[in-house]
Amino acid sequence: MRESDILASTYHDRMDIIRHMEIEDDSHLTTMKPQTIKSNVLCELDKATTGYHDNEIVIDYTVYTRPEEDVIEGDKLVITHLGRVYDCVAGIPFKWASHLEIPVTLKERV
Repeated sequence: MRESDILASTYHDRMDIIRHMEIEDDSHLTTMKPQTIKSNVLCELDKATTGYHDNEIVIDYTVYTRPEEDVIEGDKLVITHLGRVYDCVAGIPFKWASHLEIPVTLKERV
């Protein structure tokens, strides 16, 4: 069993990866539209730190998933964690041999 398989056995959340992509219509015009890249991806949402910025509480989150998942900066990640849905925007993912570590920003307050 690989290290990535062992870590994946600890993931309890699911996410959809949504990316804005150029779509060409019948008149050959292109527009940017959100496209679901992959659904129901096994992951783990983790609250990393809590702090204050401009008199507001700021909570940093990190998502962990398998290293082979295709996530890029700016992707929208819709994560279901313990029955609650979090709309997030991916930061720059950091790839380890065993997992992908993605800093995320919440799109709306939960």
